[in-house]
Amino acid sequence: MNTFKLVQVGNTVTLKMLSVGEVAAASFSIKHGTNFTFNGIVLTNAPDGTVVNTNTKTPGEMGVLFDGVKPYAKSRKYVDIATLTFTGKGKTALEFADKPTRRSVASIDGRLLDAKWVNGKINIK
Repeated sequence: MNTFKLVQVGNTVTLKMLSVGEVAAASFSIKHGTNFTFNGIVLTNAPDGTVVNTNTKTPGEMGVLFDGVKPYAKSRKYVDIATLTFTGKGKTALEFADKPTRRSVASIDGRLLDAKWVNGKINIK
């Protein structure tokens, strides 16, 4: 099953994916403490032509959509697919959610694919 997880690396958070193949697009939300401000997302290891959009209108919530013209490669281990940066101090949980952007994973032809979502946390001193 396609699996997405959030892992802190220094003062950033890495979005990792274990792909069983065919993933070309995904949308999801991440809830985080309001003591943190989301600063941006950079795609890594994305197929050429993949774009990302975010919705950060509500403090403590962010919506993410990435969409490509080619699927991500099948992987036997987790692959880093994006780096998220935050500012703030302290700890907060990072939870996948469906608001403001509903969780969904799709193939290049728009078929919905199964996915598992593994929450994370961040601690910045």
